[in-house]
Amino acid sequence: MGRSPKRPDVTAVGTCRVGSRVVGVSYILFQLAPWVGYSSRALDYLGSLPERLPGWPLAVEFRNSSWIPQRTTEVLKFLQDHGLVYVAVDCPWQPLVPEVTADTAVMRFHGRNVQGWRAQMHGKQPSVAEKYDYLYPPGGLEALCDTARSLEEEAATVHITFNNNRDYPVRNGLQFRALLGQSPPNPEVLKAAYVSTERALPKTRRRR
Repeated sequence: MGRSPKRPDVTAVGTCRVGSRVVGVSYILFQLAPWVGYSSRALDYLGSLPERLPGWPLAVEFRNSSWIPQRTTEVLKFLQDHGLVYVAVDCPWQPLVPEVTADTAVMRFHGRNVQGWRAQMHGKQPSVAEKYDYLYPPGGLEALCDTARSLEEEAATVHITFNNNRDYPVRNGLQFRALLGQSPPNPEVLKAAYVSTERALPKTRRRR
């Protein structure tokens, strides 16, 4: 939350090119780091976002307990008053609060690897892969699916993201789509498309 960021170039945000494909942007995520606690300065920054990026769904994810769960009601009202999307997260560090503050709803599933996060709290330095190493079992997915359906009653659009590790996001994502009654694509087709896209990207832009 240092210097005030420059006004974003909105014309560069609408779409992005992945290989030969042009991909639309569903929402813009502002993920506050764990050390960013509740403060008037942070509120001022968040409140300025709609003016900086007018017309875009702007989603906010909190990772400090001074926001959620300590001030849940207050924080949700602030987001609603400013037209910001609350990101409901399933994770070890805060409770899942399935609430809607805008026309768009967002749920992000980080897994439930409590051991990895406890290690970090005790001063150790687990890798990102270790912290997010969690495959959702069928029973856990069914409960999350019910929660997602409840958000559909208030939001025009609900976005779901799996942010666990290994190939778990793909496996859980396909299972989740099946639970929603959607026809999931063939995993091998997805894999082939991903490999093709990676090869099409310049070497300097490929993931490390």
